[in-house]
Amino acid sequence: MKEFIEKIRIPDEKKILNNLEEVLNFSMISDLLSFHVSQKKEQTLSKKMQFYLPLSPQVVGKLYSLTQEIIHQFNYTDRQVIFYISNDSDFNLNEDEPHYIVFNSGIVEKHTEDEMRFIIGHELGHLIYKHHIIGHVLDHIYPSRLPDFLKVIHQLWSNISEMSADRLGLLAVEDFETAVSVMFRLCSGLDMERLNVTAMNFMAVNDNLVSDMTTSRQNYLTETHPANSIRMKALDIFYHSRMYKTFLKNGKFVQDNKIRQQTDELIALLHEQPDDDIDRAVLDFLTAAGYYLINNDREITIEKYEELMNMLSSFHSWPPDYVNQLLQKKKLMSIINKSASIIIEKCPAIAPGLFAKLVHLIAKDQRIKKDEFDILLLIAEKLKLPKRDTVEMILQEIKDK
Repeated sequence: MKEFIEKIRIPDEKKILNNLEEVLNFSMISDLLSFHVSQKKEQTLSKKMQFYLPLSPQVVGKLYSLTQEIIHQFNYTDRQVIFYISNDSDFNLNEDEPHYIVFNSGIVEKHTEDEMRFIIGHELGHLIYKHHIIGHVLDHIYPSRLPDFLKVIHQLWSNISEMSADRLGLLAVEDFETAVSVMFRLCSGLDMERLNVTAMNFMAVNDNLVSDMTTSRQNYLTETHPANSIRMKALDIFYHSRMYKTFLKNGKFVQDNKIRQQTDELIALLHEQPDDDIDRAVLDFLTAAGYYLINNDREITIEKYEELMNMLSSFHSWPPDYVNQLLQKKKLMSIINKSASIIIEKCPAIAPGLFAKLVHLIAKDQRIKKDEFDILLLIAEKLKLPKRDTVEMILQEIKDK
């Protein structure tokens, strides 16, 4: 079961985590934080948890037995998991600590036993996939505010992580209609059975919503959880996949390219991406010219790389991935030439603003080297900007810094 659980995790999660590891030395910081928490847990956790009701065989025994059954089903033995109930109606499911799960009383009261199976499986999914770690690391490094590109990437990852955890919720209950019922409550706060709404009808409405979202070409990324319709469709795709049905039948994992493609199409709805040729040209130009500038001496500093990602995050939800894809296709100067020509032909008025962004990028470390200055002038020529104007913008940036 452990191997299957890891393999059904949505691949983009690992992709984002690998990027964070490369940029932020993620695993080392996580290990240090885990040690730090273990040293002071007696002082912090006892105060925090004393207001919650712990589940046990003697107290809320039926729900406790259900949690233990699903832990055993998932073969989760990494560490003990303790479940609590909170009487705070605003307090939902919590994983601030890596082995504590807290349900608010409203969740326990409103959901059936089978629905609680889905919820418990979902929350255990967050623990098994260690979703809590990314938030702890980013909160430690950036306690006041995430940089723009990390904020967008974290939101994207958070949305996808909920979809992965939903897959474990379905594994725990195995009944799709029960999972749909939980989602219906999530959307409306109402009981689907009481309102005589069938899972088939609800899914038909949901499919129409997703179809409309696909046609509109908007970005549906939200702060922490995916839009309910996207989330429900992702679960529907998993339930009907060959991957899931084969596992239920014989307990084996099979590669399933169809579910990967269908899920990627849903995740695309969460991405900020160019809408037209001009937006694409702007993104390509800033990506290629920006990377060319910060890599001119073959030594990219973290400050300039992060500034480039911040700049590109206004045009794409996952800038590091886009940069890597673009650089694999063509040489930087070819991309600069092609995208600059489109900008000059279709929307020359935006050229000065784009150049100003690049000047700001290269001045991030409060120093503009001679070779960087020469490259800036070369890029300005590509945008057909007069040398007098470009020098004036550079001087203004120096003054501002």
